[in-house]
Amino acid sequence: MNVTIKQMIETSLIDWEGKIVSTLYVPSCNFRCPYCYNCDLILYPENFPNIAQSEIDSFLLERKDFIDGICMSGGEPTLYPDLPTYFKKIRDKGHQDNSKKGETDNPDPGGRFRSGNQLPAQQG
Repeated sequence: MNVTIKQMIETSLIDWEGKIVSTLYVPSCNFRCPYCYNCDLILYPENFPNIAQSEIDSFLLERKDFIDGICMSGGEPTLYPDLPTYFKKIRDKGHQDNSKKGETDNPDPGGRFRSGNQLPAQQG
């Protein structure tokens, strides 16, 4: 699986309405928005260390009862062909996902990222 994570906000109350999430940031973007708040990550991704998936998994496991899910931002997450697999692994561990797509509200090509805008709330 090839999804590069460069930054992580461990706890966010604003990235997904009504959810407590960890927000992960990917480099790369096909836009050059003049108002981008992550322009350093987009233009100079080599200045940011990769965050190991094991570190992310460990953090989420320790906080499984507190963190509702993952918000993916960047950069442009939909540029990663392995994103559906990444989300599936997140869901398999009991979390939800929500990809913050570009300001143009890029469509989900072929519905490959998920079957609705958001996953239903977890039961139990």
